Amino acid sequence: MARRDVLPTDILKPALDMVAEEGLGALTLRPLAQRTNTSVSALTYHFGVKDDLLRHLISTARTEDLAFFDGWHRRLEEVPCLSPLNMADVIETILSDMVTRHQRRTLFFSELVQASAHQPGVDIMLLPWLGDRLKFWRDLTARLSPSADIDMAEMLHAYAIDETVHALALEALPAYRWLRRLTLRRLFTGFVSAELAAGDADLFRVFYDEIGQLPDAFGVDHEAAVLNDKQSAIVGHISELIVSAGIESVTHRAVAGRAGVAASTLAYHFRTQEDLVRAGLEDIIRRLQAEVSDLTADGGRQAFVREVSNRPYSSIEIARATFAVALSATRRPQLLACAADMRRRRGINLHKVLKAEFPDPRFDPLAAQALSVAAIGQIVLSGSKGHVEASRDAAAMIEALSGLIRQKLS
Repeated sequence: MARRDVLPTDILKPALDMVAEEGLGALTLRPLAQRTNTSVSALTYHFGVKDDLLRHLISTARTEDLAFFDGWHRRLEEVPCLSPLNMADVIETILSDMVTRHQRRTLFFSELVQASAHQPGVDIMLLPWLGDRLKFWRDLTARLSPSADIDMAEMLHAYAIDETVHALALEALPAYRWLRRLTLRRLFTGFVSAELAAGDADLFRVFYDEIGQLPDAFGVDHEAAVLNDKQSAIVGHISELIVSAGIESVTHRAVAGRAGVAASTLAYHFRTQEDLVRAGLEDIIRRLQAEVSDLTADGGRQAFVREVSNRPYSSIEIARATFAVALSATRRPQLLACAADMRRRRGINLHKVLKAEFPDPRFDPLAAQALSVAAIGQIVLSGSKGHVEASRDAAAMIEALSGLIRQKLS
């Protein structure tokens, strides 16, 4: 078939398909030219270099997203007021709509959020799209009655960042959908058990246990692994790659370069890319378990504002790692159990930390999970600011939400 000229409207779907299948790093001119039956020179003529192409794709996807938001505005224009529980149900439906009927675009957005922390220029390109989403949440939460004492739009904007990436991977699981529904209800009823949601804590325990029973096809070992000296020296570099740039960045060449070892040496100890990823995830899980203990023992909420250099892995790095796992699980089904387990454990750390301040049983693990998803979303959302600023943003959000909890319990 003869190659043809390409129009700007021709490239969005094949480009989003490439990102969905292989990650944002796979979006390069030559494979896209092959998918659109054109030439690299034609793409360059129309869209410029790779950064110009990405800017165009973001703009086009953003326009489609605005149409999606407009559809929801029209649907709700005759509904000036929403109760907290009705608001939670509407938002639950919107998030489900994003990740089912608009999966490719939502996945592209999540890939950009992850890349904004480590790929120069992506954060600037993404700002207008983030602004559109924040405006949508602001317009929607303006219908909340009674209104909240904090900025629920900012909180929801952060919450949706973390929740959406897990929904992309886990939406097919009824237990996950129930966890999302229950955490959203808590967000809008003040993070404490409300009379109208008295059974939510019991439902939470049921679905928390159920989602933890998924068979782990990837075989991630949650216990301390037995590693030889060479493997121990390498595994930290693998997990750091996952934290900083996502699972798709973990290749033998990248790890060998970071660890300063020969590619043949690396391949001897970790034969496949799957072996590398598994070892990195196991290292992250062990560090996460240590983080829970450290937070309980000495840190409190101050753990969120420490500089990364003061500890092997900080809360911000754990947050970014679990986001990366969920994102990769959208194209690697063998990671679903790992992503689901990390999602259900949202809030364990914070419940351990904050239960000393809030011993009232109405502040339960479900409340802590709702708070934690918002805080982790803020960490990821603020990734381009650097570790310290992102940690401070999350700490500020936790403090604001803790104030709301204090008020509800008084």
